[in-house]
Amino acid sequence: MPWAVVCSLFPAFACGKAEPPKPRSAILVSLDTLRADHLGCYGYARETSPHIDALAGEGILFEHAIAQATSTLPSHRSLFQSRPASRIRSRGLTLAQTLSRRGLKTAAFTGGGNVAGKLGLGAGFDVYGEYPEGLSAAYPEMERWLRRNGGAPFFLFLHTYDVHLPYDPPPPFDTLYYPEYPGSVTGRGTRDLLRKIRRLPSKAGESLVSDEDREKIVALYDGGIRYTDEFIGRLRGLLHELGLEDDTVVVLLSDHGEELWDHGSVIHAHALYEEQVRVPLIWRLPESEFPGRRVSATVRLLDVAPTLLDLLGVEAPEDFLGESLLPVLRGSETPALSALSEIRLLKSWTSFPWKLHTDQRSGRARLFHLERDPEERTDVSDDNPEVVSALRSQMRAYLEGRTSTDVPEIEPGIEDEELLKQLRALGYVP
Repeated sequence: MPWAVVCSLFPAFACGKAEPPKPRSAILVSLDTLRADHLGCYGYARETSPHIDALAGEGILFEHAIAQATSTLPSHRSLFQSRPASRIRSRGLTLAQTLSRRGLKTAAFTGGGNVAGKLGLGAGFDVYGEYPEGLSAAYPEMERWLRRNGGAPFFLFLHTYDVHLPYDPPPPFDTLYYPEYPGSVTGRGTRDLLRKIRRLPSKAGESLVSDEDREKIVALYDGGIRYTDEFIGRLRGLLHELGLEDDTVVVLLSDHGEELWDHGSVIHAHALYEEQVRVPLIWRLPESEFPGRRVSATVRLLDVAPTLLDLLGVEAPEDFLGESLLPVLRGSETPALSALSEIRLLKSWTSFPWKLHTDQRSGRARLFHLERDPEERTDVSDDNPEVVSALRSQMRAYLEGRTSTDVPEIEPGIEDEELLKQLRALGYVP
């Protein structure tokens, strides 16, 4: 039999061109409230993220990943169900449930609060740990679980609020970026101060803090990033030690960003500007099949779950509305994706370079050209009515006409005292 025929019939064995094995496990890391542009790999001047930067250097970094909501609970629900935040289904299959049904061991180690298992996010996980103390408590438990269970295919979810309000990192990270600060702002005190500022008009809010105070607040936020980054370094070392690097996908992302006076206010869940919806998205995969690179085109967090399933050889549920980015990870061009973001009755629709903001209460629409105006300073809706109309129509069609659907910051009607205590500590409730 001619060699060419043998190769065509038995390429994996006869020709030495075996298909690269699929990754068998996945780790999804959600660093709550981390805006992309405060990481070195996204161009930040401060050295806040050496270990995340190293992960990005080995992997694939998406420069314009958009969160579907600017609060923790709706964003994570959207992430796990691969659906817009206003179209979540109470009994919809999740990423963890899908993988569990395929026999993977599943575990989550989270900060609780707005990702508490009581809110439904524990569906599909064999283990769902909640550690309001942060990664100092969650990481050791995660490590023990991984050492016991890493020999079989697994899905691991690691989540933390260590970057989130209050900006209160432990020493030396609390003074790392502004050691000479002369004022009275403390990390623990940022919770009540910034919630108060967010409730006031921008000028009144700005009057509550000095320039030095604002600089200190940003320094504390950045200190939380640097502290969290240490655990990413530990995770990378652990995977290497356990020999899991070559068959484990690592995805690092955030559920939303954070405003730091970019548009006259602070924290999140009140607007849909880029500082709140643009998040880091980094994939670390076996380099032989997925060489590291940067992708500039727009993608969505709801694309993460179908991509992970595709990588692991698992069919996505029919309810999932995201797109698998596997061809992009392998080097193909990114499809032209539009991105919806929502909070309360505010919605934005990004169809790069255009971004439309709408307020379903007032009917007001604003339009920005992100290529010329990446900070969203100049509303050009009056000059481009046809673009506004086209983007409104696209968004309405995507939402099946339900553009007035509310996306609350937290679950309405919570009565559980322990959960309310956690939400209060994070600044979600007074």
